[in-house]
Amino acid sequence: MGQPPTHKPDFKRGACRGADTNLFYPDFEDGVGKKNKERECREFCANCDIQMDCLIYACENEEFWGVWGGVSEKLRRKLAKSKEYHVWGAKKCIICNNKFMPTKTNSIVCSSKCRQKNNRIKAIKNKAKAKERVKNG
Repeated sequence: MGQPPTHKPDFKRGACRGADTNLFYPDFEDGVGKKNKERECREFCANCDIQMDCLIYACENEEFWGVWGGVSEKLRRKLAKSKEYHVWGAKKCIICNNKFMPTKTNSIVCSSKCRQKNNRIKAIKNKAKAKERVKNG
């Protein structure tokens, strides 16, 4: 086991306090069931005051089962080596401003609905730029 962290999170302040702990261990699910449980976990974690502390604690203590700090087992194993925790903090969606846990380092939207809206906005901007280029010769 790794070295214990110098700071243990105050889990009493966690957004997940009082929630069914089985939710945070979706490893027994397959396919869509697992993805839905992980998504629900990330929603708790995105709005949690101790999200980053929880993530660091889990990585430093080799808690590699379940979802901790909004991050899956596979990714926490990588983070335990790289220590690049800051990349996996909660973000604000550029479309709806809701907090969300990223699933990729470059995530900027919280859902497929916001992704579609962002893509429409980009398409409209690109179309306007193209018209401007044609207009200006």
